[in-house]
Amino acid sequence: AHPSPDAPSSTPIHTPLRIGVLAPEFPPMVGGMAELARGLAQSLAGSGDEIILYTRPTHGLDDAPFEERRVLSALPGDSLPELAADEPRVDLWLAMNAGLTPLAKGLRRPFFAYFHGNDFVNPFLACGPAWLERLRRPYAATVRHALRRRAIAAALPRARGLFTNSHQTAALITDRFGVDRGRIQVAYPGVADVFFQPPGTERDDDGPLRLLTVSRLSRHSRRKNVDGVLETVAQLMPRVPIRYTIVGDGDDRERLEALARQLGIDDAVTFTGAVEVDELLAAYRRADLFVMASKASDKDVEGFGIVYTEAAAGGVPSICSREGGATDAVVDGRNGILILDSSPPSIAAGIERFLAERDRFTAESARDFAEAFRWPNIAAGLRRGLVEALVD
Repeated sequence: AHPSPDAPSSTPIHTPLRIGVLAPEFPPMVGGMAELARGLAQSLAGSGDEIILYTRPTHGLDDAPFEERRVLSALPGDSLPELAADEPRVDLWLAMNAGLTPLAKGLRRPFFAYFHGNDFVNPFLACGPAWLERLRRPYAATVRHALRRRAIAAALPRARGLFTNSHQTAALITDRFGVDRGRIQVAYPGVADVFFQPPGTERDDDGPLRLLTVSRLSRHSRRKNVDGVLETVAQLMPRVPIRYTIVGDGDDRERLEALARQLGIDDAVTFTGAVEVDELLAAYRRADLFVMASKASDKDVEGFGIVYTEAAAGGVPSICSREGGATDAVVDGRNGILILDSSPPSIAAGIERFLAERDRFTAESARDFAEAFRWPNIAAGLRRGLVEALVD
């Protein structure tokens, strides 16, 4: 990473670092961005850094090992006075959503931003003037997204450095904003220790093939392509006994359940809804193969896909589409299979390859791959990137 031309030329580096983490997505909110912010803040605090976490009034942890300031507004710019007043308490800012980048223009401490994918491809965090964000005319959403992207682009020169969740996302940043690739560092999402578990005794190589998908079932996240897996199961069922479990809930679940009935496979498909961690871990233990063949568009991308590495931590190989953009999370032949695209024929070919080469995809190989994604390793790498940028 390289400092921006108008950033401070030097910054005192305290040991430990004093980091202001700006996280509008944070538990109890669910989702990958919220879990990433929690895991990173906890790991940095656990290694001795002083963390002040800034989040929304409704978010936060009851037992956080760091200070929480629940002051972020739905219009983050409205929070700028409070953040500026706190600046003497921090050495740097780390914003966990691309839409917060415009705050860099109003803050003096070195500002780093973490980009995920859809947070800049199709920005959902308000960063425009209040009147624009409240506009409700038919074309307003298109205008808002365009002006949010412009606001992010205009603030990028003020950022000391950028982090992103994958090489695919880094390439998108370069393509969309023209940012020098040398300013972007990849810092993968981490995997919590709880997901590192031995293979379950529930697996039975002689029984039906047990497929698993873990995903929010949202109308706005159809890139997850649960439809495609259901269609694939219907194609394979006449010759391959399959039991398919879908963990997750959302406003698209009813449609997907109807599709399973329409395809005549509802007896072989289980929709569990949202589950607690113990039930999720049990689902991984029972699974033979994790399947999420995401598809990407100009407005909807899969930045990384933490579920692939969570599956690997439990010894479960995955099928991942090259089309979806999550290829950093699956190495073909090591912790899973990369298929050409998200179509049912391609998914079917991947499943058939797994059946033919099943002995190759061992639980040990998958878990060894996931070791690099343990949170202490991820946090240490990101911290090194921060320090290098501060002294550069």
